[in-house]
Amino acid sequence: MAEQRDAAIAETVTPEVETLRAQIARVEAKCFEQERTIRQTLTMLIDWIESEMDSSKAA
Repeated sequence: MAEQRDAAIAETVTPEVETLRAQIARVEAKCFEQERTIRQTLTMLIDWIESEMDSSKAA
C-alpha cells in the first residue's frame, strides 16, 4: 500500500522536478554567460587603464 502511494507521488512530482531541473540549468547557463561577460569587461577595463597609465608616463 505504501509503495503504491509512493509510486503515485513520484509520478505526480517527477514532471515538476524535471521542470525545475530545466529552469536551474537555464539559470546556471545565464550565470556562466554573465560571469564570462564580466570577466571580459574587466579585462578590457584593466587593459585600457594600463594603456592610459603608459601613455601618461610617456608624456
